[in-house]
Amino acid sequence: MHSNVDALLHKLELTVAHFPWVQMVVMSELASFGPLTQYAQPMDGPTENANRQAAAKLGIWLLPAPSFAFSTCPASAVSVPRSVTTSGFP
Repeated sequence: MHSNVDALLHKLELTVAHFPWVQMVVMSELASFGPLTQYAQPMDGPTENANRQAAAKLGIWLLPAPSFAFSTCPASAVSVPRSVTTSGFP
């Protein structure tokens, strides 16, 4: 599996460092793991937690890329748009 999450979070930090007035960042669809459902992530899993932590650290509203997610069974993966606020609540 190839994850772009670390690179996206790095670019997020650079964006806020270069443009400190930024209050909201929207990421491109399926940017984190690509278009294949085999890379679906659990909802409220490590990727979503990393996004929450980054948003809180940087003090921004973050709308991470919609990605494939599952709640109980990886075979039931669906594309799910999410939002992460500075307080960590969707």
